[in-house]
Amino acid sequence: MKNFSFARLLPHLIAIAAFYLLTFAYFAPELLDDKSLRQSDMMQYKGMVQENSQYLQNHDEPSMWNGRMFSGMPAYMTYPIFPYGALPIFEAVLRGGFAEQTGAHLLFLAMFCTYIMLLCFGTKPIWSAVGGAVFAFTTYNLILIEVGHVTKLWAIAYAALILGGMKLTFDKKYWLGFALTALGMALEVKASHYQITYYLGFICLIFGINELIFSVKNNQIPVFVKQAGFLVVAFILGVGVNAGKILTTMEYSPYSTRGGTELTVDKTNTNPNSQSQSNDGLSKDYAFSWSQGIGETFTLLVPYLYGGSSSEILDKDSETYAVLKQSGQYSERQLQELPIPLYHGDQPFTAAPIYAGAVLCFLFVWGLVVLDNREKWWILVAALFMAMLAWGENFASLNYFLFDYVPGFNKFRSVSMALALTILLMTVLAFETLSQKLENYFIKGNEKHDVIKEKTFLKNLFIAGGITAGTVILILLFSGNIDLNAASDSQLGQLADYVRQDRLSMIRSSAFRSLFLIVLVVGAIYLYVKKTIPAMAAFALIALLAVGDVFLIGKNYLPSSKFEKGAAQATMNPAPVDVEILKDKDLGYRVMSLQNFQQETHTSYFHRSIGGYFAAKMQRYQDLLERPLGQEQGFIMSSLQAQKRPDFAQTPVLNMLNTRYITYGMQKEQMLFNPNAYGNAWFVSKINQVNSPDEEMDALMSASTAKAINLEEIAILDKSKFNVAKTDFQKDSTATIKLTKYDSKVLEYESNNSNDGFGVFSEIYYPKGWTATIDGQEANIVSVNYVLRGLEIPKGKHKIVFTFESDSYKTGALITQISSWLVLLVVLISLGMGIKKQLGS
Repeated sequence: MKNFSFARLLPHLIAIAAFYLLTFAYFAPELLDDKSLRQSDMMQYKGMVQENSQYLQNHDEPSMWNGRMFSGMPAYMTYPIFPYGALPIFEAVLRGGFAEQTGAHLLFLAMFCTYIMLLCFGTKPIWSAVGGAVFAFTTYNLILIEVGHVTKLWAIAYAALILGGMKLTFDKKYWLGFALTALGMALEVKASHYQITYYLGFICLIFGINELIFSVKNNQIPVFVKQAGFLVVAFILGVGVNAGKILTTMEYSPYSTRGGTELTVDKTNTNPNSQSQSNDGLSKDYAFSWSQGIGETFTLLVPYLYGGSSSEILDKDSETYAVLKQSGQYSERQLQELPIPLYHGDQPFTAAPIYAGAVLCFLFVWGLVVLDNREKWWILVAALFMAMLAWGENFASLNYFLFDYVPGFNKFRSVSMALALTILLMTVLAFETLSQKLENYFIKGNEKHDVIKEKTFLKNLFIAGGITAGTVILILLFSGNIDLNAASDSQLGQLADYVRQDRLSMIRSSAFRSLFLIVLVVGAIYLYVKKTIPAMAAFALIALLAVGDVFLIGKNYLPSSKFEKGAAQATMNPAPVDVEILKDKDLGYRVMSLQNFQQETHTSYFHRSIGGYFAAKMQRYQDLLERPLGQEQGFIMSSLQAQKRPDFAQTPVLNMLNTRYITYGMQKEQMLFNPNAYGNAWFVSKINQVNSPDEEMDALMSASTAKAINLEEIAILDKSKFNVAKTDFQKDSTATIKLTKYDSKVLEYESNNSNDGFGVFSEIYYPKGWTATIDGQEANIVSVNYVLRGLEIPKGKHKIVFTFESDSYKTGALITQISSWLVLLVVLISLGMGIKKQLGS
């Protein structure tokens, strides 16, 4: 410890203290005033996992089946509870000790992880801290916090740790690099946002190829092999910690919307939101529905180039504000809160422009001009590649090729998120440049004025400034030629012309703002080089400009007014209609929220819902949603609009899902009782055998539209997949199947029938994990009616038990537990060896 110096530790302590101050300052309403954000995705998540959370509170182990979402589905993706050992300790440290339920922990995490990454890339603590703050306050990250896209921001932050670990390894700091890479990989995969992780894989590959090229040039291939070996083992160890998630995801994916439909694709279906238009993964239209416009990428430099958000709050000086105020239709307060669709880009809508910061863009370009080839070109290639992925269908030659031929690429959508990784890479290069070129300009002991050095330095500075400022000037000059029209304009009527004027005004004002910031930061560096201002003043001004730039734009989209008392708890309050339904104590019935049942989990919080909110639903259920269920929803809505009570005899698919209640509002009386719901299970008199999934769906559709089949009497079975002993049964009018016990893991029934029969159970068929027993003897579960379970039941009285036990979960949990403690041991040993080596040097 003789080499330990508190002075070396002090800058890091100051940086962490600064992160706490920034977090407390920004999230004061949340941390000090007991307010919270109305994070839409987090509110959805609470309803999504409520049944599983309740189960875990009353049992020693979790249930991996969720019976309240989409009539039942595996909970692997929504409630991945695994024995992670010490990994949560690392998470708590990186999140600054802030609770996971807070938005504050996300801001701190983004700052801290970026800080660690920049340190690994050789950036001095002061600039690493500034870089961490700049990245954290970019608009994309703040919007993720505002809407509650928690796992996405976790994955982006932990990506920084992996890149930092790789850099240490390539710099021959093997043990520290190994430790950080393994830890980062473990946290990255645990975050469960596989699209960000997938995109990160491309970046890591580009980084590795860059190092291989320079290793070949420098005749250091054995060194590269050693480095690659360390990284591969670190990646494997990090992935091993998440074996539970990976094995269960691999099990579920073929049956989810990511696996594609078994139905023949309808080529005439032009609905971009359809998830039943591909037999392998998502359809192109659905996957690329959120594609960033190529020109829109320049919002990284000029924030309001495409109008900001789809619900922008008007400036008091805007044309639209003046017209609305003059109309007298709105009060001053209403106008200050009135959202207007000022966005006019290629995406359906957006919550904010993706703004990296004019200062960050300048510093990035400066780095491209002055840094060594080995440091800059891989970052430029990776950053551009991420931007190209974000362009989606607007750069079809690349993205359609990747979609068709690169494994896994067709499993993801909302490709515009790739730009978040572009900004992360820009942050690396920008603050490497400041640290290397600015802070080291005057080397202690060699402060003699060097004319050539100064001339070269200023030349490169002005080149970078000229490129970024010149780009902004071109935007200003040609702003009048930018298409200011948007699809939403048709809804604005005469107001559209004023909105377009405001869009043009926003382009020009934000361009002048960016130009001003670039001139200021270039001027600060110039004055520092000329020794007109001291180093501390120059550094403070640059830091203030860089952080203030993104902070002020970001604050527009996550202001203090977004924090409300009790907002986070809002979804847990039952509406009067929920209270009324909960008076029904029968087991197993389901509820449908009529207007938006595929996009809400409030119902799932209190009831078994036929809907929910989750992108990777079971594909067969998605097929049902897009065909008969969608039609029956439309039928009920049409009946209500005609002020008629729906004839539920015409909703057989809702009936077979035991949909007893349909809500169309929150008030007690805004509810329909469905007397035709078939119940939890029933005996049928006949099985209609079909030859394919297409024929099974056609039969189901004919039951829903032409009423050709009575699903209460007839079951539909695909004989290409399942066999039954017989297809005709003598149905006893007194025969019953009664649900006697329900939880998300075990269902118990009592059946009574004087003849052998076939029972249809209003539970979703999933081929993995579910077993059935009749009086303790295992029985064969078959799929009927495209999504339900069927069982051959002998005559007499019987106890039927369905149990869900996932082998993939059990195996994965065991590997996760072992790997978690192993990674802790390896990380501690690696850190110890690395620190020992550092102190020894």
